[in-house]
Amino acid sequence: WPYCEKRCTYCNFNKYVSQNVDHTGMMECLIREFTTIVELAGISQVSSVFFGGGTPSLMRPADIERLLGVVSSLSPDPGLEVTLECNPTPAARQTLRDFKRAGVSRVSVGIQCLQDEELSRLGRTHTSKDALRCVEEAECLFPGRVSVDVLYGRPGQDLQQWLRELELVRVLNAPHL
Repeated sequence: WPYCEKRCTYCNFNKYVSQNVDHTGMMECLIREFTTIVELAGISQVSSVFFGGGTPSLMRPADIERLLGVVSSLSPDPGLEVTLECNPTPAARQTLRDFKRAGVSRVSVGIQCLQDEELSRLGRTHTSKDALRCVEEAECLFPGRVSVDVLYGRPGQDLQQWLRELELVRVLNAPHL
């Protein structure tokens, strides 16, 4: 999902900042792309779907459900793993339950760091408290199926800062870092 609410200073991924996303048009393109690739590559089984970004937690849960319906119709797999990257904003936390109902089975939370001043410098819109809450709520909804993303090598970051931050992240007990 190539859309974001804003540009973060560290991110060099392809992304678009737009308040007027054509969700329906984008979903039609994603479905067409998926079906074309499955057909051309002769794929008979899809075992994993990963919604990366941009900010895929800005997608509508109904759109994820629609796309997963197409995936299931072309490649039924009861063990399909569906991962959604999300920013730990209050808005994203509120929709985690809806994403689960839509078929998401795993969440990757982009906390990036747990220092509010550094989050602001990175252009992030969440606080360390938001990040901790989001990981906690995600773990309740997706037990054992939560990963967290943190950044290493930020400007001015030294090894001791990194080790302190890793210790804070370790306490979250997320099974994947």
